[in-house]
Amino acid sequence: MTRTDIIAFNELSEADLKIDTTYEGGTKGNTGDDPLSKLMGCGNQGGFRSVGTRNGIDTKLCILYSDLSHEEWPDRIDTETGRFYFYGDNRVPGRDIHKTAQKGNLILHNSYEELAKGNRKNIPPFFVFVKGKKGRDVVFRGLAVPGAPDLHNSEILTVITHEKEEGEIKNYQAIFTILDIQYISRLWIEDLHNGTPFTKNAPKPWIEWINSGKYQALKGIKSIDSHSAYTVGNLNPKYWLFNVYYASEPKVWKSSKHMDVAAMQYEYGREHTSSVTKHINLIKKISVGDYIVAYSGNKGFLGYGKVTKQFYEENDPSKFIHATGAHWKQRVGVNWQQALDIPIMYKGPNFMKDIGLKGSPVMSSSTIFEITSTGFTFIRKLLNEIYPNKVIEKQYPLVTPNEVVNHIFSYIKSKGFTYSKEEINNLFLAIKTKPFIILSGISGTGKTKIVQWLAESVGATEENGQFTLIPIRPDWNDGSDLLGYVDIKGEFRPGPLTKVIENAEKNPEKPYFVLLDEMNLARVEHYFSDILSVMESRKWKDGKMITTILIPEQTAGRDTRLPTNLYILGTVNMDETTHPFSKKVLDCAMTIEFNRVELANLSFLDDSHVIEPIEVPNSLFQSNYLHLKDLYVGNEDFVKEITYELESINKILQPTLTHFGYRIRDEITFYLYYNKAQNLMDHDYAFDNCILQKILPRLNGSDQRTNKMLSDLYLYCTGRVYTYQDDYQLEIKEAKYPKSAEKILEMIRRLQEDGFTSFWIS
Repeated sequence: MTRTDIIAFNELSEADLKIDTTYEGGTKGNTGDDPLSKLMGCGNQGGFRSVGTRNGIDTKLCILYSDLSHEEWPDRIDTETGRFYFYGDNRVPGRDIHKTAQKGNLILHNSYEELAKGNRKNIPPFFVFVKGKKGRDVVFRGLAVPGAPDLHNSEILTVITHEKEEGEIKNYQAIFTILDIQYISRLWIEDLHNGTPFTKNAPKPWIEWINSGKYQALKGIKSIDSHSAYTVGNLNPKYWLFNVYYASEPKVWKSSKHMDVAAMQYEYGREHTSSVTKHINLIKKISVGDYIVAYSGNKGFLGYGKVTKQFYEENDPSKFIHATGAHWKQRVGVNWQQALDIPIMYKGPNFMKDIGLKGSPVMSSSTIFEITSTGFTFIRKLLNEIYPNKVIEKQYPLVTPNEVVNHIFSYIKSKGFTYSKEEINNLFLAIKTKPFIILSGISGTGKTKIVQWLAESVGATEENGQFTLIPIRPDWNDGSDLLGYVDIKGEFRPGPLTKVIENAEKNPEKPYFVLLDEMNLARVEHYFSDILSVMESRKWKDGKMITTILIPEQTAGRDTRLPTNLYILGTVNMDETTHPFSKKVLDCAMTIEFNRVELANLSFLDDSHVIEPIEVPNSLFQSNYLHLKDLYVGNEDFVKEITYELESINKILQPTLTHFGYRIRDEITFYLYYNKAQNLMDHDYAFDNCILQKILPRLNGSDQRTNKMLSDLYLYCTGRVYTYQDDYQLEIKEAKYPKSAEKILEMIRRLQEDGFTSFWIS
């Protein structure tokens, strides 16, 4: 038989209402043992209790309590129809039917009269409780509303007369419908006491009945009376914090909500055996009747629910959640009682204490954590926004990547800079693909400004520390100028980048942008090599993206890593004062050229529309994938198609030993997949960007092999054999990849005229 929950007497004042849950009475042997007064804030005696004015119109809420065993006034629940037959509170011979002590019959009369008039908003909610198995215990049977479908008004409230020696007793028989509501939040009960029933905490079927009169009956419920033997459920439910990895892959949470599960991705052969065993053992401790909080990571919460199914592995491929290269098959079933689209963020000083975290786990290396019932109550209230703003952090607007790109484009345009929508699309995709971007082009094209305006458009400014410009000096020759150094006293002096890293670590939900201005005034390989190496060390650990240590504890007093919410962009010029890039640097970066200038375009002067910045979460910029296997599952055909094209290019490059490796393959595939997912640009246009930004910057040479390689690339991009001619405009216009073809043509001409060519010579 189905087991029900038991809520202890000392927890009643904060308890929610759940169907078939027992609420314990006290044990002192007096009226103070009554559980309903503590649970519902009503009186402590009688079968009909109310809060507010006792007239059925201004009444805030009503409690209908019955032992379901009275032979003369046989209250009953029809389990087939969800109807509740309840007899009023007049049991005294000769008394007026409406002049009872609790005014229960008056409330019934006026409520059913309002129903007949169609004034359902004037009718209080009725909470149905029955006698429990022992002592003063009560069982919640549901939220009821007057009337029932297919019954006339004359049938739903009738006068029943009983003849007694002392006189006649007139009483009401009222027919209610118990609505299909499994759970009622404590917050709504508080709303009712405050006289504000129509809040977001109100149950939807009740709101629908208020608005339309539609009855959604709870059918097939158990028939319980005071003499029936029913088992009690999870006497001591546990409470669990379950990381749903919203920060790194929102798709997991979205799918989990839809499937009513909490899922994790620990699979033998993919994760370390010890890590898999640890988490499988943890999830097996979660029992039916326990409660789970959906944790977003970074002190954020998305919802909570009751466990309906113990640990299992999903073997139906159609139900796999394809994310971060895994299937997320390890699951428990959850009835999510609240599920938000974006998290509520905690920002108080005592996180682990407030959420009641048990033990001393390392939260960055685990998925499941046990918390106390007090901590669960705190989180539930946090999610329902009843704590002051000092605890709840402002939520970010729910915007899509496409909407963010449109906003960035409009914002930059309003500042008087002319960039095409495709250029903004490209910059956004480049940042999401790799957190290191090189912006090249002639001086004065706005390379610095486009980064500043992009950051500012999403709420990252110098004032709040989310945007930092670091001018590069020609005499920098190691990483200490950026990261810091230990002085003669043995104290660590943090560099400008380290200070940004510290701030980014404190606010992992916010994006941080660093602009290295004129980054090739010094040799990039000298002062930036440590950062590049650490950036390339990114890996998944327990569902989170982390790097190796950038600055060790022995140097800075603590281990410092590159945070996943830090994006480094560098501007470069190529002239006699600057240094070229090594292939290692170019392999690690996305290189974007800004050479297009439209001096005559003055349209921005006619546009006086002001665009305000919006704050967006880091998840919109953060990469979802690190290695091709992360994307491959569920996207096999797409990955194979891109790989086939890249292999064709690599065959052209191989004779000159300029072919590329797995890193470039993976990043081009990620870029194209992000583009496809958001439908930002035509596929060929996006692939053209990838050739121009990831492949061509690595090319240079001075011999016939270089000439043949560039000619073959021109054929690949245009479908035409390169021949010397005066005008290539038609061929470029009709090319499959026109921007790359134009750059290749420029490189061929430079080789023919100067005997040497490079992407960087123009």
